[in-house]
Amino acid sequence: MPLKKQLKLDPKQQKLSGFLGLTSSEPSGTEEVSTLTENEAAATSTSENQDKKIRKFVSKWLTLYSWLNYDESEDYMYCTICTDNKKMNGMNKAAKNRNFQNTTLTRHVQLEEHRMIVEAPLQRQNLKRLNDKQESQRDKALNVLLKSFHWMCSENLPISKFKSMVDFMHDLAVPGIAILKQSPFGYDSEYTANELLDSLAAVAETDLIDQLNHSPFVTVLTDESTDLSNTKRLVLYAQLISEDMKPSTVFINNTECKDASGKGIAAALQYELSQRGVPLEKVMSLGSDGASVMTGKKNGAAAIMRRSNPHMVNIHCIAHRLALCRSQAAADIPLLHKHQQTLTDLFYYFKGSSKRESRLHAIQAILDDPCLTIKEIHSVRWLSYFNALETVFRTMDSIFTYLEELHSTGKDPKATGLKKKMATDTFVGTTYMLMGAMAPVTILSQFFQTENIDIALVKVKLDLCLNDLEKVKAMESPYCRQLQEDLQMNKFRGQHEISKTNFNLKNLT
Repeated sequence: MPLKKQLKLDPKQQKLSGFLGLTSSEPSGTEEVSTLTENEAAATSTSENQDKKIRKFVSKWLTLYSWLNYDESEDYMYCTICTDNKKMNGMNKAAKNRNFQNTTLTRHVQLEEHRMIVEAPLQRQNLKRLNDKQESQRDKALNVLLKSFHWMCSENLPISKFKSMVDFMHDLAVPGIAILKQSPFGYDSEYTANELLDSLAAVAETDLIDQLNHSPFVTVLTDESTDLSNTKRLVLYAQLISEDMKPSTVFINNTECKDASGKGIAAALQYELSQRGVPLEKVMSLGSDGASVMTGKKNGAAAIMRRSNPHMVNIHCIAHRLALCRSQAAADIPLLHKHQQTLTDLFYYFKGSSKRESRLHAIQAILDDPCLTIKEIHSVRWLSYFNALETVFRTMDSIFTYLEELHSTGKDPKATGLKKKMATDTFVGTTYMLMGAMAPVTILSQFFQTENIDIALVKVKLDLCLNDLEKVKAMESPYCRQLQEDLQMNKFRGQHEISKTNFNLKNLT
């Protein structure tokens, strides 16, 4: 009978083993394989443990990766960037990464959140560079805009013209101003113009205060007047010494003065000066027009201010005094009043008709006279009388021609009346005599009105003026000699009939 197959459970392998003809005491091939496998596994595990102990941090990595840091005391590495930005990943300081492999670092470099943090400063820098460039272009455009507005203010142009000026600059493609069109704000609006005006005024006021404070002494120049709305105004200037020891004149303010008395003017002056840090003790002189409210001994503005500063000197404007002398000198001479009235009538005759003025200009062009408009005499304009007188003197030939032309037609009685007044030896002689007297006085007045007068030239100018007036009195001035040439045989320049009167030029001088 054949032997049956015997099955045997291997307690180590937990498998059935045993084949026909095998006994339990014989080692099987399975046991040998199993034993070999266990030995190899143990050897592999030992090798891996040895490898882990051998891996150490490589200091060279610190030069390759700027964000890497190594803690020697606890033997771990971490990313400073991710740690500072609180990114919780395997390279955060809190993770204490000891996987000292280059692949660990390269994988971290490719990590998206790490890459975003590294690139963020560069992106911010690029963005800042773009913003700075745009701001620089915008600043240049605003600089052009501000300079243009400053020019408008200097030329006394109305603010309402600001928008049209900006549009004109856009039409001309002024460099740098195109970027303003991208602005969401109305840079060409009236509000912007007012803001620019306030900015310029603030800068000018700051500069004014700085000049006043640096000057050791200050001279105040003031005058009162009324504006178009009949409001009492007080204009205020100051003369000071600059840092380079040169005199200069600055405008302070044109303020409303509700109380036009000496006390009110003094209070307004002290307030304007105190607002700019100028004590009254610093004011060494006060210049005015000589009115009683200014120069009164008891209640004048100068007297009130002198109580706080006894060293202050009161000065009556020399140009104003010269104008008063000139007007008062002719106050008792009826002939000069009549001459002035004739010049005023001539002005209003041509002012009332553009046709008359055009015809006069045409005659002036034909006779090669200067193309001048008849001027008006203003009582408060110191040079207006001479300007009106000079215009008539230089165009007298054309005026006589025009009046004779209208007189001959008999259609213009006003022209006939003016011809009778002007076509006389009295009017012509007075005109020439006044030109000889008024010309040097006007030159002297203009000298006194210069911003900074050279004191050494004052006596020289006065002597020249007096010498010219003496020549007029002696009938030796150039105008008196020219009168003898132009007025002969009752004819003016040999063409116009001149009426003879009992006029004696020597008696007038």
